[in-house]
Amino acid sequence: MKRFTLAAIFGFAATYWFFRLPYSHGKRHKGFIFAISPKENGDVAIKMNKDKDEYLISRGSDLGIDIKKLKTKLIGKRAYVWVTHPKWPIDNTPFITRMICDNELIYSKW
Repeated sequence: MKRFTLAAIFGFAATYWFFRLPYSHGKRHKGFIFAISPKENGDVAIKMNKDKDEYLISRGSDLGIDIKKLKTKLIGKRAYVWVTHPKWPIDNTPFITRMICDNELIYSKW
């Protein structure tokens, strides 16, 4: 009976974790944006003042994101960024799933 209960709890937890993933925006970070640059593979890299990491918008050039307009709109402003690591444990690069600046939704993956 203990094994069945343990297996049921583990199965429920794994199912809950798996099915809520597409709806989660990930972990929220806030700070001032000081650099936006394109990457070779088409991603858009965003650097914030509080973190040493670059946050990436996956294939931003394919989505039609104009980097010049994005720079004029976001550089020096406080933004809220939600990130996930879609290729974790292989790659820990933080990808942006949602970005809000001045109470305006700038980018959303969904």
